[in-house]
Amino acid sequence: MNLQSTAQQSTQAKELDFYADLNDFLTTDEVAKILKVSNSYLAKLRFESYNKGEDGNLRADFLPFFKAGKSVRYKKSDVLAWIERNMVRG
Repeated sequence: MNLQSTAQQSTQAKELDFYADLNDFLTTDEVAKILKVSNSYLAKLRFESYNKGEDGNLRADFLPFFKAGKSVRYKKSDVLAWIERNMVRG
């Protein structure tokens, strides 16, 4: 195996990883099912996320999202982190 074919395989592997990561985005419906909440609750979280706390920082319950046109998407890792951040431990 020569150096050029090794570099080409490495590039192809990175491309596959990139496309695999694209499946890590969730729709509002998917997130609502995971969290067992309504779509309107998620809309409320999105709306309230634009209002920062008194200290000027984002609210603790902020769930990161992005919009592509009218579509809202969430990164799976952000949803999992949000769950951990909002976990109540006694």
